[in-house]
Amino acid sequence: MSKLAIRKIIVGGGLAVMLVAAFTIYCNERFSNPVWNSVNVDGASIWTGQSWGSFLESMDDAQLESSPISYGYVPRKDDALTGVNVAQSVFDRNPKVSSIYYDVEENVTDCVIKLAGVRTDTGTYDDVAQVAGPETIKTPGSIGTTYIWIEKDNALVLFTDEDGGIRGFDLYYDRKGFEGRFVG
Repeated sequence: MSKLAIRKIIVGGGLAVMLVAAFTIYCNERFSNPVWNSVNVDGASIWTGQSWGSFLESMDDAQLESSPISYGYVPRKDDALTGVNVAQSVFDRNPKVSSIYYDVEENVTDCVIKLAGVRTDTGTYDDVAQVAGPETIKTPGSIGTTYIWIEKDNALVLFTDEDGGIRGFDLYYDRKGFEGRFVG
């Protein structure tokens, strides 16, 4: 075997190792943090920062429709609310999903809503925290607790009842980040 062939094998192997390492780091970050995880609405995956066109396609695929509103999209199933509200960015050339709001009590359909793989109708703070790790901010309130996770340009705000059950959540995306924007 010539020296050139050996060099090509070594360089190719090194590049393959670097590619696998980069992909592993990306997947670990993407799927280990609920801020980066998608919300599943009856099997349709949506996330903050997603292109608006891709989001609309996923809603069509799930056979969900929206009432006509100017600021975003309110997924409905058979004309009943799913509890989800999705807002789009307004200042980007290519609009993206800028926020996703969800209220468990407003879901009057049989749609299953999952955050970080956790069913929101039966899930608890502990279930989300196992995936998310420790929250950035915790604020106790009179009817439950608010937990906030901040990761670069994403934020998750989780609302729970007195027993830790999920009442709702807000997911946000902003290229400017969220450092210092939430007060605990």
